[in-house]
Amino acid sequence: MSNRWRWLDFILAGYWTLIFVGTHLPMAPSQHFNLSPIPLDKIAHFSAFGLLGLLLIASIRDIRRPIQVLLFLTAVIAAYGVLDELTQKLVPSRSADFWDWVADMLGGCTGLLVGLAIRLNAPRARIPERPHST
Repeated sequence: MSNRWRWLDFILAGYWTLIFVGTHLPMAPSQHFNLSPIPLDKIAHFSAFGLLGLLLIASIRDIRRPIQVLLFLTAVIAAYGVLDELTQKLVPSRSADFWDWVADMLGGCTGLLVGLAIRLNAPRARIPERPHST
């Protein structure tokens, strides 16, 4: 296994742990002052899962079947999003929210699609041919 894949796996595991812990810390009561048409927590969910989707697709070693990879990783993101929302109900001051899960899915799928587009369109490194000796 190359160092590139080991580092990507390490970064993915660290980031996934970070967002899990971050979403399970009790929240301090705050005033909800938001001038954005989209609530800031939905933007946070979209962004966190967008990066998760990007890291997931980057860590896949073999993308010869991109549709199957996308379907599998979408199912992983959907299942993790549900698990994340349901386990937040166990934390004081946290709750499960369907719209948070929707933001998770939209962000995760966006990250997957962006990552896949980058991987499929990135120039592949070519190994120069050796000159033939006669």
